[in-house]
This record gives sequence, C-alpha cells and structure tokens, in this order.
Amino acid sequence: MFYTLARLVGNTPVIECYQQALAHWREVLAELDPCDAEAIARAAFVHQGWFERHCGGRHMGQEVMVWAGIGQYFREEDGFGERLAQAQAMYHGLLESYCSLEVRAYAEDVAKLFPILTA
Repeated sequence: MFYTLARLVGNTPVIECYQQALAHWREVLAELDPCDAEAIARAAFVHQGWFERHCGGRHMGQEVMVWAGIGQYFREEDGFGERLAQAQAMYHGLLESYCSLEVRAYAEDVAKLFPILTA
C-alpha cells in the first residue's frame, strides 16, 4: 500500500486507478473460471503490463493489480464471505504466476492482513 498512500498524499487520482483495475479484472475474469488459480496465473502474467500502463506506472500498477484483484471479493459486511474461494484462487494465482517478484510480494502482503487466503 506504499504507492497508494504516497499518491494519496500527493493528491494523485488513486480512485481512478483502482476503478480501472477493477473493471479490467472483471473483463479478464469474465473469460475464466474465477476459482481456477492456474488460469488466473496465466491471465495475470499476460495482463501485468496493462495494469502498469493504465494504473499509475510500474510500481503503482503492480500494487493496484494485486489489491484490486483480491480486494474485489471483500465486503465490509461479511469479509470474503461466500466469495472466499474466488479470493483464494486470485491469491494463489498471483503467487504462482510468472508475474514480477513485486506482484507476488504484494500478494503475500495481502495474505498477511487476511491469513484466511492462504488456506
């Protein structure tokens, strides 16, 4: 969340970055089984560059890619609730992908906050 926080302080349009990322993930996942970690891993590798180009640059794009990818399944009222399997598949897909080390590290950071993802 370092890059997100830095941009918030600098008044950069962070919300738009996350909205674009979420919309792109939804397009990507519409073509996949959202519980198939292997398919997500392949898609994440193919689309990492898109997130970097459209979501604030390399580092910000990687961070947003992961947080939007996993975070789309979280709800304030029930956490991951019935969407836990999809969130776990996204986590494992990102972790097992050929994406950059940074992307995989961000996935691990999310799992530190939500250990249920690693089950």
